[in-house]
Amino acid sequence: MSHEHKESSFIVKYDWGSPLELQWITKSFSGLVYSHNRFFHDKTSPFIREDYKLYIDEIRKGSIIVDLLSLASNYNIPEISDTCNHVIEFAKNMYEITGFFKKQIPDPPKNLTATGARHFADILEPPAKSQGGALNIIATDGGSNVVNIHLTHEEAVSARHEALNWAAMQKLPEDGIKKDMLFYWFQARDASASSAGDRGIIEAITKKPVKTIIPDDVVKDKMLQEALFQKAYIVDVQVQTIEGKASLYKILRVSESFDR
Repeated sequence: MSHEHKESSFIVKYDWGSPLELQWITKSFSGLVYSHNRFFHDKTSPFIREDYKLYIDEIRKGSIIVDLLSLASNYNIPEISDTCNHVIEFAKNMYEITGFFKKQIPDPPKNLTATGARHFADILEPPAKSQGGALNIIATDGGSNVVNIHLTHEEAVSARHEALNWAAMQKLPEDGIKKDMLFYWFQARDASASSAGDRGIIEAITKKPVKTIIPDDVVKDKMLQEALFQKAYIVDVQVQTIEGKASLYKILRVSESFDR
């Protein structure tokens, strides 16, 4: 790979006090790749490309020091000068995630998910499992040290524990009952006793269809006797969420229906 476009660098350095197992390093880099790809998939900045990937530029002796490049997969795009910007953006996001799980900042970065937290925990595997180990992630913009992430063994153990716990908490459904919500069907099975495939929309919560169940068969049967896809309903609904997103509507009561 040519070095003529190297305007920035992304350096990952693993120090160890006890031998590092290969699978720890492998898991760490897998977590880093996921975090990198997920970050740019979610971003909408003009310089972002969906096909940016991490490349190894150099592996240095001593501690395990890996210089990485984040380039478009064809690494010949005309706007290659944006490489510096997007590497720094990614490093800043990693810095915020680290700060959150080190309890240095109160709120998680936007778009941090349970899966993202688990992959962050994977990144910390080597320093967390190596007594006396440490992790440094350094992003530079052509010479200036812009972002420096450092975790000692003890900090890596603690941050990894916090990340896994936080991820587990996001998986727990959050239940909330909302009254007098406007609901309409996206799809529904023609059977009052079956809810498989039933999906409805409450635009005040999300415009996407969400799996819907109606415990009271009589209520659904009454809906089925109508042209239900031409109707809207005022309902009381229990909303269950995963990672802050509605995953299940449980219709508790239908108080009114009218033509859409």
